Amino acid sequence: MSNGDNSNIVSARVAREHYHIPKVIARIYDPRRADIYERLNIPTVSSTRWAVKQMMLMLAHPREEIKETLAAGDLFRMRIEVPEHLVGKKVVSLNVEGRILVAGVDRGGSGFIPVPSSTFQEGDFASVIVQKDSIELLDELLTPTGDH
Repeated sequence: MSNGDNSNIVSARVAREHYHIPKVIARIYDPRRADIYERLNIPTVSSTRWAVKQMMLMLAHPREEIKETLAAGDLFRMRIEVPEHLVGKKVVSLNVEGRILVAGVDRGGSGFIPVPSSTFQEGDFASVIVQKDSIELLDELLTPTGDH
């Protein structure tokens, strides 16, 4: 990880091809170059691309909700306070197949993975995995008029 994209990609290729390092990742600033290197089977981390995605998320959601991005930025892990209108409803009622998944519930300082019969209680926080194109759908489900 140097300040230059060219140096980083050369270093990654030398490590992989000459020293046979099994797992090599290159940090690249230019997202277009990152795409090229990904096609050459060199995993990259583009801090520029990541920063843009974070800014877009922060414009739409409070920063404390967004915990991390997953799957090359296509999925978000969020921690969301369960709104009052969902209290008493099944946790799975917030799931949307292939788009939104409640992976865990934080209740009173301890957490659990919900089962089909789990219900939300007052003060719960949901750990939600959201497909990036489903953020607006999640927002709808979290508003009292968005009951589905």
